[in-house]
Amino acid sequence: MACAGNLGLSEHIGLVILLGLAVSIPSTFVAIIFANKINKNIENQANVEEDKEVQRLPSPFLSVLPIFLPIILIAFASFILLFQFSENTKNLIQFIGSPLIALCLGLFASFFLVPKWDKSFLNDLMGKGITQAGTILILTGAGGAFGALLKATPVAQMVNDWVADSQVSGVWLLVVGFLIAALLKTAQGSSTSALVITSSMLAPLLQTVGLDSPVEISLLVMAIGGGAMTVSHANDSYFWVVSQFGHFSLKEAYRSLTLMSFLQGLAVLLSAVVLFILVRN
Repeated sequence: MACAGNLGLSEHIGLVILLGLAVSIPSTFVAIIFANKINKNIENQANVEEDKEVQRLPSPFLSVLPIFLPIILIAFASFILLFQFSENTKNLIQFIGSPLIALCLGLFASFFLVPKWDKSFLNDLMGKGITQAGTILILTGAGGAFGALLKATPVAQMVNDWVADSQVSGVWLLVVGFLIAALLKTAQGSSTSALVITSSMLAPLLQTVGLDSPVEISLLVMAIGGGAMTVSHANDSYFWVVSQFGHFSLKEAYRSLTLMSFLQGLAVLLSAVVLFILVRN
């Protein structure tokens, strides 16, 4: 959302989501193929230890509701201007579909996943959540702080000057955006910081390189997003989310998640470049 906003796509979030879905398809196939291959060489602790307490899982609908509800609300709010609704109705839908409100509603939807509202159970659940999330929150905060330091340095102006002097245009700006985001992601770990900083760097160059179409700029968002996931390693909070909840050792996480995020990032860049060329032609 921040990346799209920095590049002037606040009114085209629905388009960004749709292109994101399209670009994610090749990346998903890459992940499935790689996961099936690497799974043969990794013995995960979660696969060899039998769960002592088997609980009834929630329905598939309730499981995906906290994830898809915010996405649907945000996308619908983006397309509301295309429909003939009253002004009050449009304002209400745009309010509910604003990112903050939509995510809060998604959070409330996750309450349906709690199996029982027992005091001792909830206290134990909260304790486990704090234990697992503590390291993640500290790493996220540290990554954001490092990203803010990078943004305060002359690096942004140096990149702008280099792009302008090199007369980078069209599809090559997607590659530049990917590389900058990948460098920031790998260096400081935060995908959010990589997205925000890279989009802030490139936003003043859109007119210079001739990117004025919402579709083309949305594909630049895709390229930056691909770079912002390349690569996930120990300074990335998501790396620890996967390794801790998936019971991976550090070595196994590097062999699986780190390499997979690199391949997925390249797949996203390639998909965005191909779509950009098709749009231009």
